[in-house]
Amino acid sequence: ADRREQTHFVSWTWCYTLEDVRSALNTLTRSTALDTIFLSMCFFVKNHFRCLIEPTAATGSDDLYDEEFEHNLTRIGCMVVVLDTWNQPTYIKRIWTIYEHFTACKLAIPVRMVMPETALESLRLKVQLGAEGWYEISQALAEMKCQEAMAFNSEDEAKKRLIGETVGFGRVDRHLNHAMSMMMMESVFQYSISDFQGVVADQKLKHTLKLLEEELWDEQDDAISRYVDLLLDLEMSRETVESEIRKIRAEQSEAAGVSLRSVEFDELASSRTGQTNPTFNEMKEAFWLGQYPIGKDIICPRDGMPGCAMVDWIPRADRRE
Repeated sequence: ADRREQTHFVSWTWCYTLEDVRSALNTLTRSTALDTIFLSMCFFVKNHFRCLIEPTAATGSDDLYDEEFEHNLTRIGCMVVVLDTWNQPTYIKRIWTIYEHFTACKLAIPVRMVMPETALESLRLKVQLGAEGWYEISQALAEMKCQEAMAFNSEDEAKKRLIGETVGFGRVDRHLNHAMSMMMMESVFQYSISDFQGVVADQKLKHTLKLLEEELWDEQDDAISRYVDLLLDLEMSRETVESEIRKIRAEQSEAAGVSLRSVEFDELASSRTGQTNPTFNEMKEAFWLGQYPIGKDIICPRDGMPGCAMVDWIPRADRRE
């Protein structure tokens, strides 16, 4: 028996391959017996003689996206969203699939998201990268912006306006994000939803701190300010952010080395000592024991006191770990 009353409405796109669709839908059998799953898929349930060969014929076969769609979805009571990948999936770029998801959101129909095994394996490999991989996963979740879905004609534009004027794209984004988080949690990580969201947030925080550390080597104010704002958005307190910055600067001060390429240092040595090739003992006198000691008024990142090592005074381009 290959047909029975529909149990799952499938929201998908025809650009997917047969292998990917079969692989994704097979994940349903992990929690539901195969012989109890009967899918409502437009490829099979539409009368394509009417909508493709005789598109002007007056029939009720093309009603999946009009008022009857809500009735059918309510009758079925479950939507399965098929993605081709976890990062920038094709699904979120098509207004018709977004419209289907919007309808499920509006009617409070349960949504389950599935992906092919190849996509799930790609996700697992990202997790193995540690903080960097987790950051990519969190960004993929954050970048699910259905308002950017493409509309190809006036009918598409009408659907897009309808979403914006009713529940709004923000609510659909959150609905999609939750469904994707649930899929990741169940299929890859085996966490509870709260644990999964906590892990994602924690890994994103760690990755942002790592990026801030890289920026602090250059000390570009605008870049540092951007990462401070990101950390505040991740619910790190300003006091903690400032403490982390002090800690990173102290560690970098201890680990920093100077470049041999610095022509400016040769010029500094000559101007301070009045000699073309001074000894380092002569430079010591001129640099720190004279009238204008180098670094005297700069706060040392290691102890927070005035007076810093020369490695903290020289141009940032001339020092690295």
